[in-house]
Amino acid sequence: MRAAFLDRLSEHLLRGLYSAALYLLLPVTLYHLVWRGFRQRAYLLRWHERYARYGDATSPADGCLWVHAVSVGEVNAAAPLINALLRDHPGRRVLVTTITPTGSERVAALWQGRVSHVYLPYDLTGAVQRFLRHFRPTVGLIVETELWPNLLFACRDLGVPTFLVNARLSERSLRGYRVLRPLVGRALRTMRRVAAQSDADAARFVQLGAREDQVEVCGNLKFDLRVDPDIDRFAAEFRRRVPGRPVWIAASTHPDEEAAVLGIDRHLRQRWPDLLMLWAPRHPERFRSATQQGIDTGLRVATRTLTVLPDAEDQVFVIDTLGELMLFYACADAAFVGGSLQPVGGHNLLEPAAVGTAVVTGPHLHNFADIAAQMQQMPCWSKPTPAAWPPPWKRCWPTARVATRWPGRRARWWSRGAAPCDARWHWSARTWVEVSARSDAFAIGACDPGGCRDSPAGSIGNSNDETARGVALRARLCPLARRAWP
Repeated sequence: MRAAFLDRLSEHLLRGLYSAALYLLLPVTLYHLVWRGFRQRAYLLRWHERYARYGDATSPADGCLWVHAVSVGEVNAAAPLINALLRDHPGRRVLVTTITPTGSERVAALWQGRVSHVYLPYDLTGAVQRFLRHFRPTVGLIVETELWPNLLFACRDLGVPTFLVNARLSERSLRGYRVLRPLVGRALRTMRRVAAQSDADAARFVQLGAREDQVEVCGNLKFDLRVDPDIDRFAAEFRRRVPGRPVWIAASTHPDEEAAVLGIDRHLRQRWPDLLMLWAPRHPERFRSATQQGIDTGLRVATRTLTVLPDAEDQVFVIDTLGELMLFYACADAAFVGGSLQPVGGHNLLEPAAVGTAVVTGPHLHNFADIAAQMQQMPCWSKPTPAAWPPPWKRCWPTARVATRWPGRRARWWSRGAAPCDARWHWSARTWVEVSARSDAFAIGACDPGGCRDSPAGSIGNSNDETARGVALRARLCPLARRAWP
């Protein structure tokens, strides 16, 4: 009894210190919203949701099924689970919360009003309690690594079972939690289940404070990606606009990578003067900057919103829209996936692989370590080791052997690159089994193996000429990316 009393006292003390610090930092949240609002207008809207002030809005009479996904990537990963909720519980309200406006836009684009959306409030004690009392969720599915202590404690106190799905925790994130580990570990133990992506993630969650019997490896939901059935038609129309030209895409790039992307493009043009670069910055506030930087380098630049598709004279095409990246991956011969030249942790490597596009990255892939480890065995991907990256930028690195190693069929790249997607297509089904077995809030059956997969990625094919261009482009991209790494 004494031990239990001391444990509760310790929890209240840790929560009190944490909450006091957050309330002291409350003015910083306002500054953050204004500062981000100058770059992206949507941050200036819907502030009442950030602080869980819903006014006279009506609460759902029978509660809701709640899914939290912080931004675009997490929303995409959670899509199979949300679709299963909508299919199996047509009479229940589904609430999806995000933190970023781009996540909100992705929710609207994917479900077009079939789910409700609000921003998740800041982790203030009063705000999270108002949020839970207003929406009255019967279950909470939290995607990846959103561990907010006050939110999780409030869910426990109000009887809302929570699950961490598609859970990942890199070594870097684990180190980042070291100051708050006593508090975060306690909050983690309030969850019903942690459905980890890999054995390594599961072990790190246990180190953080989860119980061993609480953690289950359920795989990565990103393997359940679906290919748009119209993607062949889109790629064919794109190729008709730029016949015979080599195309590469710089995808999900961050501000510190933009100079490197332009440098890589400049070097590639020495070999392919008619090269077309597709450029998809990670954040919408960088769309205009990317366009201007391309113009400043003397290149002819077009954008998705203004010209829809590039023409024969365009040299850079900025994809200034959301939710269309896979369409343009299918149009490219080779793809550089950003967030990897700087220690951001990388972005989804499966999307270009699933449509048969060769992939090049930098060395920083700690957020996708499990996927990267599996793709290392496949010829559709190149990630040189840091030891092989010779500074400075202008030092040449021999690539002729790499360019001729796979004489090539892009169809083979697809079959090798998308193999993990095919073999693990139903990770969402396993996650559902783990969630439904430990919650009486709803009864969810596993995904029907025939219904989880809209269309096989294998329907995507490319000509041998495009394959040869992809091989050569990737061979050249690889060393240039190496030299861009600081």
